Amino acid sequence: MTSKGARHAVIALLLLLAAAAATARPVGEDIEAPDAVEGTALLRFVDWIDGRAATLYMVQEPGSPDLVQVELDDPSDADKFVPGAVLRVTGKRKEPPGQQKRKRIKADNVQVLAGSRSRGGPKNTDGEDSGEAADSGSGGEPMLLTSKPLATAATVTVGTVQQLPVKLAQMKLLVVPIKVNAYLADGSTLNTACPRSGQVYLYTDDAGRDVYSPWTLEGLATETVSRTKLRGAFFGPNTNGETVASMFADCSYQQTRLAAEAALGGSKVMNYVALPCKGYVNGIAMQWSVCDSDAWVAAASYLAQQQLAAQGDSLANYPFKVFLLPNRPADCVWGAVAWANSDQSVHVQALGDVALAPFVYLHELGHTLNLEHAGKGDNVYGDDTAMMGGFPPGGGLSNGGTDRCHNAPHSWQLGWTDAVMLNKDSLRAGANRAVDIYLPTQSAPSGGTPQVLRVVPNWLASTSSLRIWASYRTREGGDDDMGTTLTGKVHIYTGSINAANQWVVTNWETSLTLNGPAWVHAPSGLQIQFVGLSGKTARLRVRR
Repeated sequence: MTSKGARHAVIALLLLLAAAAATARPVGEDIEAPDAVEGTALLRFVDWIDGRAATLYMVQEPGSPDLVQVELDDPSDADKFVPGAVLRVTGKRKEPPGQQKRKRIKADNVQVLAGSRSRGGPKNTDGEDSGEAADSGSGGEPMLLTSKPLATAATVTVGTVQQLPVKLAQMKLLVVPIKVNAYLADGSTLNTACPRSGQVYLYTDDAGRDVYSPWTLEGLATETVSRTKLRGAFFGPNTNGETVASMFADCSYQQTRLAAEAALGGSKVMNYVALPCKGYVNGIAMQWSVCDSDAWVAAASYLAQQQLAAQGDSLANYPFKVFLLPNRPADCVWGAVAWANSDQSVHVQALGDVALAPFVYLHELGHTLNLEHAGKGDNVYGDDTAMMGGFPPGGGLSNGGTDRCHNAPHSWQLGWTDAVMLNKDSLRAGANRAVDIYLPTQSAPSGGTPQVLRVVPNWLASTSSLRIWASYRTREGGDDDMGTTLTGKVHIYTGSINAANQWVVTNWETSLTLNGPAWVHAPSGLQIQFVGLSGKTARLRVRR
């Protein structure tokens, strides 16, 4: 038996044992059992074109291609949804709304049967220890957060340098564009056997009225963009500037690269895969009057595998996959969707009007690398300094910029930047005990000098789990299209990220100008001020 087969057998046995234990009742007791779902956990990140976002918690039952969406009663259960973990969810099954067909269950309880620990990661590991174990999130050996004395500044030696291993050195990517085969052999006459148009259910408004949206066969059958332009968006040349490959290289300082195009062994943009306008593909019904994107991707995967096999290749050779859907099919009103699942593969579904925007692909692929959104206050996209923040064109950017790199906590989480860590031991209380930290710009390589400040305010029990971050950004490298109102400033963030495998929404607190007022974190008493600039190195004064 292969290791994968053995793993599936173990999972099946665990589920059987759990089911037996759960159904055991004392003699004479007559209790109606709650509904239960058992299977492997997945996460689905949805980015709507109107600026909304959602993280959906899913379970895939053994032997079933269908997914069950879990509605959590207890928000803390979200940490149990580590991709690949085996879960038992008990609660009440619900009918899917509108024309959606996915099964749903409202969870009263979520039990971890096997798999990775909480996706929240280590809770309090930045005290006196010199290092911390951080789950790799891939089922391998734990990744070690290393710490060492700081001795890079000429005028002060304080704190420790903390770094995580680079999350991913090379991304091997397959891009699968999809269209509908709705024309006859001449390529211009629509097949009369295909449904020409229709309308689809979107939602029910406050007055109880169903709202619908029209669709046309011509729209589904049209190639969203040419394959040549799509290749340009990923690998270049791109008339719009940056590419997916250049953004990964620039933002990671060449530490994470998109594998170059190659017939075998590299990345690849396939020719369009044409799905039938009706009927079945490998037993999968083709429907275009509902947003059945999971079925379209499954069918496209089957046809893509046939094409690849004829070339001596296979879908299994590509850990990351992008599926470009037809322009505005049915009621798919989101802009893009990313999957994070147990084998580290990804499905990014980007609709036509964002098909040539590298930012969109890096944002979605960021979700598969354990990154959550970067927000500000109640706006989950509110961080205009971050790749995982403002989502153009729907989310928009207040400063007009589009392409820009990740914020300080996410860049550190990916292993791209080192951080100077201050805590109760290195930052003593009192105005006369302020320390100066020198940070080179995060927008360009630093030659190994830490570019991020990471403060652990563990001098108070109430703030010990919080993490406070700062970095200086300039308009260059992957930030060369960053809004001019945001460059030349130090940006402050909060987000309790301790490890590589955490999905944590970060918050953009403020931006500091040179010699401007200090930012004060009232709960901990921490103060950070931008007091000097030498070339591209910012001097921060930190006190508590």
